[in-house]
Amino acid sequence: MPSPPARAGDRLAQRTAARPALVFIPGAADLAPCLMAQTPVTCGQFAAVVGDPTGPYRRRPVTGVSWYAAVAYCNALSALEGLAPAYAGDALVPGAGGYRLPTVAEWAHAAAAGTTTAYWSGDAEADLARIGWYRANSGGRAHAVGSRPASPWGLYDVHGNVWVWCHDLVDGPTPTRAVRGGSYAHPALAARRSFRAAFAPTGESDSRGLRIVRAA
Repeated sequence: MPSPPARAGDRLAQRTAARPALVFIPGAADLAPCLMAQTPVTCGQFAAVVGDPTGPYRRRPVTGVSWYAAVAYCNALSALEGLAPAYAGDALVPGAGGYRLPTVAEWAHAAAAGTTTAYWSGDAEADLARIGWYRANSGGRAHAVGSRPASPWGLYDVHGNVWVWCHDLVDGPTPTRAVRGGSYAHPALAARRSFRAAFAPTGESDSRGLRIVRAA
């Protein structure tokens, strides 16, 4: 049986592997400041918390994760770091300091990084090609996070690579959850900051992942 120091060391290593790099996102008139993960959650980070569903590509964004699995990951990471879980079922817990999915408004504000253009890098498709992976330049696969330039606010892979789940429920005949950012498998239009999309919260796709936030 392993000794208590070894178990403590293993848990420290787990927390270190799981912990995302966070970037301070300033508030706006109707938004509180928050801490947002610098990149989408990677396969390695996901594996350190709840297991690795996508093999050895540890620096690639984790995909094939439903909205519910993303929420479960947020709560599991919060527990690992000693933070109050942000979710009770599919509802946010008021005042909880744990990790959660960004709202659409938070994502759009962070993606803009103080700009007013379609992508933080500009309005043209060539501006996207410089900073994001999408259908025309991805080779049909997701790429390691952080392999394109960061935004002025220090965020990578804001436009393209993988869609990220947002917290927001989208009303309709069948309720869905919002995603934003486009992906390696989609055209430049889908990566625009203003582009809207939503999917069933139980759905999984190899072009959808997650990026997390918590209170600043």
